Amino acid sequence: MAIIPMNLQKGTLLYNKTYVIESVLGQGGFGITYLARHARLRRLVAIKEFFPKALCARDEGTNLVRTATDANSVTVDALKKKFIKEAEHIAKLESPHIVQITDVFEENDTAYYVMQYIEGESLQEKVKRGGPIPLEKAVGYVEKIGEALTYIHFKRMNHFDVKPANIMVRVFSSTPVLVDFGLSKQYDADGNQTSNTPLGISQGFAPFEQYNDDGVSEFSPQTDEYSLAATLYYLLSGVTPPPAPKLLENELPFPPGFPQCVMPVIKKAMSPSRKDRYNTVEEFVSLIREASKMADDDATMLNTPSPSPTPSQNQQPQPSQQSQPDLQSVLKPKKSWQPDEPDDITQYNAKSESNSEAKSESQYEPDDQPSSSKSKLTIIIVAAAVIILGVAGWFVLGNKDLTYDDLTISGKINGHDYVDLGLPSGTKWATCNVGVSWPEESGIYIAWGGIKPKDSYTAENCATYKKTDQWLQENNYINSERTLTSKHDAAYQNWGGSWCTPSVADFEELIENTSITWTSIYGVNGYLLESNINGNTMFLPAAGCSVKSSTVNAGTNGAYWSSVPVSGDQDCSYSLTFSADDFSCGVNFRDAGLTIRPVAK
Repeated sequence: MAIIPMNLQKGTLLYNKTYVIESVLGQGGFGITYLARHARLRRLVAIKEFFPKALCARDEGTNLVRTATDANSVTVDALKKKFIKEAEHIAKLESPHIVQITDVFEENDTAYYVMQYIEGESLQEKVKRGGPIPLEKAVGYVEKIGEALTYIHFKRMNHFDVKPANIMVRVFSSTPVLVDFGLSKQYDADGNQTSNTPLGISQGFAPFEQYNDDGVSEFSPQTDEYSLAATLYYLLSGVTPPPAPKLLENELPFPPGFPQCVMPVIKKAMSPSRKDRYNTVEEFVSLIREASKMADDDATMLNTPSPSPTPSQNQQPQPSQQSQPDLQSVLKPKKSWQPDEPDDITQYNAKSESNSEAKSESQYEPDDQPSSSKSKLTIIIVAAAVIILGVAGWFVLGNKDLTYDDLTISGKINGHDYVDLGLPSGTKWATCNVGVSWPEESGIYIAWGGIKPKDSYTAENCATYKKTDQWLQENNYINSERTLTSKHDAAYQNWGGSWCTPSVADFEELIENTSITWTSIYGVNGYLLESNINGNTMFLPAAGCSVKSSTVNAGTNGAYWSSVPVSGDQDCSYSLTFSADDFSCGVNFRDAGLTIRPVAK
């Protein structure tokens, strides 16, 4: 019988033909992780196989895992029991930022556990692909993983392998998820270990105490804290920190361009001695957040114009460098969509007298500009009036770049943040669009009635917009006389729970009960909505829309699907549309790709 190291091959069946192996996702010193498919439910899962490659191998003909020598069998058996026990512990954890284990079983003389498959990329892959991550986003990732670590520490468990490669980011929601608990260890109420953990060191992310032959025998939140701080170091720099033993004699070096405001906090959290670190991960994350705010404050001060010096008699006053409102944009509302090409027209005003007039190309032609002195004077007077009234009323022109601290998070529903604006209906609004977890990000673009993005929108003749019933059916569009069902609701299909696409009534209630400010957050334009009832806030980015295979009008316009079609018109459905000087319900062609801001009722 030939014994050779190898992984399970594609098509291998496990657990009474319940799971079918598709491919290998990764392999470490103590296990192999596979992409697999549930044979009956047809959904993808990840399966981790206990396979300490230094101690065992696989029989080529039977897939049985055998120890290379009899002397190894006792060690392998003890480690396998630990593998199963830890899987049972992890399966009891409930956090949106911890991978979910759904099954555990023994087969092929080894053990397996089944995990939720996370479609996305690791933070390590994200940095390698795109370079260092901006401070605010990096801190956001660390905060969420910090929540997961605080939770498992409350359960008297250490992860012992926190690093960018073990933090997956979901492709649709950008939510970070902590994976690979292969080195984790459970402790009792007195802080003593209840099981042995195979030794493992991730150079640059493991603290000095993990280099001990016996590992960490006592419960130690500071050990995971070190690894989380090292992870933040990597996210901000793209550089792996020095191995912990090198920090015994040398201070932690920071690459050029590293945000200075967080240096002291990271340095303390990565102290060689545990007693010199913060007591908890929660304390470290809190201080990192406070330190990152200093960077925002410094940036605000740097962007504030200095007072102009008083001109001397021989010096002419210089024009103010502070940007002024564009009077034409204040006076002349933009049409809800102004495509780059006539063929890219995707939206018309809901208040048009007829569909034929609304679809007329002449509607998008610019009005004549005033040319006389009298007209120019009128522009200035009216513009001033608009600005003054806007400050006091519902429509406000903002001049402040927001931060996340300006926005409200009231709680979570099915793992997604919401804001309670105190609306009469009790409707809760999501804090971000479908497909992302940051309020300023656009999210995914979806055709009305679809549930996933498409490579191209309006792929047919854009000048006609006429879709046959067969075409609508093939593209998951439903009868134009009905609102979206859960089957065709992208908000529900992507987020689950009680989330759904807003109705026209939801948009109207939002408009009626909030004050709006055209502003930006981290350079992304959009509207800040502040509740007139309880003062809570949310942000809607001007994400534009997707036509054919291009995104148009991002940064100047927003268009969000409602769940309601236009009665008697199989081409169009209602939407919330806005620009810097217009915010109202409108209509869009169903085959355009628009964003979705979910609601929960």
